[in-house]
Amino acid sequence: MSFQLPQLRAVFAFLLAWSFLAGFALHAAFLRLPEAFLFGGAAGLIIFALPAVSAAVIAAGALSRKSFWSQIKYFLFTAVVSTLVVTVIYAIATLAFGFSSPKTYVLVELANAIVYVIWFVSLFVALGNDKVRAALIAAIHPIASLALLVLWNKWAIVETRIALPFVLTLPKLALASAIILAAFWFVFYLFNAPTKRNLGFSGAQAVSLFFAHWLRGSREIEQILDEAGADAQTTLGTVAFKDASGRLKALFLAPNVHFGPYGDLGGSEFPRFLTERFDARYGCTTLVFHGTVYHDFNPVSSSSFASLSTAFDRALRSCKHFESTGEIIEARRGAADVAGLRVGGNVFLTLSPAPYPTGDIDYSAGVALSNAAERVFDCVVVADRHNSAGEIEPWGVGSREYSEFENAVRALQPGRAGKLSVGVAKASLPFSVREGVGGAGLRVVVLRAGNKSACFAVFDANNILPELRAKLKTRLKGYDFADICTTDTHSVNSPTTPSNALGQRADWGVLEKALVDAVAEAEASVEPCSVAVAKTSYKTRVLGSSQANELITTLKSIFAILRVLAPAVIAAAILLAAAALLLV
Repeated sequence: MSFQLPQLRAVFAFLLAWSFLAGFALHAAFLRLPEAFLFGGAAGLIIFALPAVSAAVIAAGALSRKSFWSQIKYFLFTAVVSTLVVTVIYAIATLAFGFSSPKTYVLVELANAIVYVIWFVSLFVALGNDKVRAALIAAIHPIASLALLVLWNKWAIVETRIALPFVLTLPKLALASAIILAAFWFVFYLFNAPTKRNLGFSGAQAVSLFFAHWLRGSREIEQILDEAGADAQTTLGTVAFKDASGRLKALFLAPNVHFGPYGDLGGSEFPRFLTERFDARYGCTTLVFHGTVYHDFNPVSSSSFASLSTAFDRALRSCKHFESTGEIIEARRGAADVAGLRVGGNVFLTLSPAPYPTGDIDYSAGVALSNAAERVFDCVVVADRHNSAGEIEPWGVGSREYSEFENAVRALQPGRAGKLSVGVAKASLPFSVREGVGGAGLRVVVLRAGNKSACFAVFDANNILPELRAKLKTRLKGYDFADICTTDTHSVNSPTTPSNALGQRADWGVLEKALVDAVAEAEASVEPCSVAVAKTSYKTRVLGSSQANELITTLKSIFAILRVLAPAVIAAAILLAAAALLLV
């Protein structure tokens, strides 16, 4: 999910309107309103808007010639931010000292020095250009701004009366810019050195690649994740359902990898990838469940999907014996609810503490719960329903949450199996990832085993509001067990939307209707089926627990220092630059 700027026309219109109004406001204190509106507005367009537009066009032409129209909005946005800074400082200067004071000119030069730094940081850090090109292109806006101010001062109908020795302007601008830029460089050093020492990669490069992904969808940031990652041996489980003809009707896939970190990075889109691939490959309906894993099991690269897919193919090939009977089982202890399907000596279990908040379950806790179940069952596949958003820390072995789930798992005992029938349905939903719905949409399965029935509705989302879950569950009546699940896809998340649970942005009425229709479709497709459960292990590369902890610890330490030091250093640099301009 890339960051979306407003449309180019909107950014351009804002720049023109702001520049005109800024020019009018700056002159309104010294001229009659009609003259201030006419001449001041014209001055604003020439002094503020024209340098900004010129700088954006030249930068886009020099740095993004082949993709000029798709990239110019980023340069124009940088120009708009710079113009906002310039107009604010100009306003402070003119209101405090008037048009003719030398102090006003010092602040004018200081404003353009800050503009240079804004452009340099944007070009070098956010847009990923090399230092030399960034340094050269960044000079266009402030130089053009000062040059046009000189020309306007010389030929304007309204005399601004500032003596602007343009020959001395550029060296002074360079001096002030260098001082402020040195402060930013010092802050970057404070950020970069610990990340390189503790994590093994350049923090500055990581920030640059982060912006490259956020703004343009570049995947180079995954190279940094790969460098920081670790090889991991994890597990995955599958439940395969065949109809009477032997055709695969439905698949449950529960990989113990985390579907993050966000957007289209790492494993964030794996639920969509898995459903699309296995639906097409086997002509069935695929339901992806969230494994018992935390963020330390985020795949470092989306390309690792190939190995995950291959591992699932291997697990399916191991399904040799299909049972035509099954048993729907459930146990609850405290807040912990465990429910699933027993097939012979094998079992598929889902976990949830809903309506209490549910977060990720640590991998070690999932393995321990699986081991506890294997005292009674042979092959155990465990999944997390991830279906009640709220503030909660990930929990592991030894916690109260784990103890309750372990007691619930130990309470499960095989009962009487009955003939198994299955119905499935899938529906794409009219919502984007920004509205909290991933590409896999909604998947529903109805299970009937003997005289018991169950219904699982799986939304491709990152958790669900508990109020929405409760509302949707009222439409799942008539089953011995029914619940709403989510895949925990982080494709719906971005740096600006770290929380995007289902129901925060999507229309509840539309979701409810989609669920009712999907359940009706699943009910209509119920037919006798046979089922097999399989589990296998596979290797992949993930962020890793030690790396994740080191990353969090390092970043917390850095930000704790920079939160205080960075503003102080930058403010001191700006004051030093102003003093230098006064003395030179």
